[in-house]
Amino acid sequence: WNELAEQQNIFVAYPDQKDPNEQEVSGEQLEDHLFDGNGARCWNWFRPEHIQRDQGEAATIATITRELIEELDIDPTRVFIMGISAGAIMASTVSTLYPDLFAAASLVAGCAYPACTDSSGSLSYQAMGEHARRMPVVIFQGTADEIQPYPLGREALHQSLGMNDWADDGELNGSVPYTADQTQDYGLDSSLFAGAGTTGDTCVRNSNSPCIGGALGIEQSYPFTLESFVDSNQCPLIQFWTIHGLTHNYPGGNTEGSFTDPLGPDITAAAYNFFLAQARDGSYYQTPAACSL
Repeated sequence: WNELAEQQNIFVAYPDQKDPNEQEVSGEQLEDHLFDGNGARCWNWFRPEHIQRDQGEAATIATITRELIEELDIDPTRVFIMGISAGAIMASTVSTLYPDLFAAASLVAGCAYPACTDSSGSLSYQAMGEHARRMPVVIFQGTADEIQPYPLGREALHQSLGMNDWADDGELNGSVPYTADQTQDYGLDSSLFAGAGTTGDTCVRNSNSPCIGGALGIEQSYPFTLESFVDSNQCPLIQFWTIHGLTHNYPGGNTEGSFTDPLGPDITAAAYNFFLAQARDGSYYQTPAACSL
């Protein structure tokens, strides 16, 4: 993201969870801290006091965002949020609680707000409150993720579809199509087991082990399936990337960091391109004139 920011003249901020190990604490205090997730420096996406508007960690992230918008003179309609794992769940949380602040969100190995429980989108729509509006989302999920299993990524997709269905007219009435407008497969036929099994399991046996091509270094990217969803106006709304064989890692990432995989696809560029077509006021859509809000 730093390299992309330099190339495209964009700003990227990395809010960081507090590390309790930077200060002396008793054994009992540390044990309690580890229990609530902070010991791993993970966001507290599962604690009620951190997943309400104007409270806890969600409010902290929103405050950081507002301060940077003002300090750096950023276009307030072109602000986005992205995270991986606990960060993805917090990105889902913050974009739900602050649709008046973020134009779109991206989740990597995440799940639905609140705390992986709402596949209908009803709770997230309620949490939006008076600020309810369409919220475009691009979701990346590995089929071999051992920490945040693939079905949780699908749950996040279903929540986003339902939430946007609610948000466009205040009713859950199917105004947002729940089936993909377009589905594209990339790289699946290059597997050593081409043609074996069904789509989504072409090079991953039982969806729980790395792709053979990736493991042997034969391919530069995991094969993936891209599903694109549109809203009631046929405007791009949601992308869901199924990355076949990816475990709990950020694909195409810098290997000097943790939870990264050097193999593609390049989801940094993919998320950036998705964000380019979104703005909170709808004025920046890179779509035909017929697609209007």
